[in-house]
Amino acid sequence: MTYNNATDELKEKNWNLPLIGTLAVAFIGTVALGILIVSVPEIGAVLLKAMGSLMALASA
Repeated sequence: MTYNNATDELKEKNWNLPLIGTLAVAFIGTVALGILIVSVPEIGAVLLKAMGSLMALASA
């Protein structure tokens, strides 16, 4: 294995860690948001609108 291959592999692994972390945070956030929406419908409606506009911005 050459030095280049080793560093490329490290870069790939390092890139995957934040991705996994982000997905975990997003999942926990979604669960917490779900509980909040169920317990307080008014907050849920506002949060859903905010999420909708964030998604629209992210996909644009």
